[in-house]
Amino acid sequence: VAASAASTARPVAPGWSLGSQFAYRDGLNSSSTRTIEHLAVGLEFTAMDRFFIRAGFGSGYPSAGFGIRTSEAEVNFAWFSEDLGDGSTPQRDLRYLFQFMFRAF
Repeated sequence: VAASAASTARPVAPGWSLGSQFAYRDGLNSSSTRTIEHLAVGLEFTAMDRFFIRAGFGSGYPSAGFGIRTSEAEVNFAWFSEDLGDGSTPQRDLRYLFQFMFRAF
């Protein structure tokens, strides 16, 4: 499966940055899906390397999320969709992600 990706992060003010990512997945279309389902783009706004707001588009649907990081842990929440259709008829499946990570060492 062929994939191509690019990402950037730029400071917009002291302690604030804006990152972006672009990916094209399954370039050979082995999944036989619509072209738009192969595209994934996203933005991440970071404040003081502690607060994160994310928005994107992937699998033909929008996505969003946010995160908080401390020196001991990180918490992330996101919602996104996957297409469960047969390739010719889209069928949206809305999903939620909650992630908690802690630093043990």
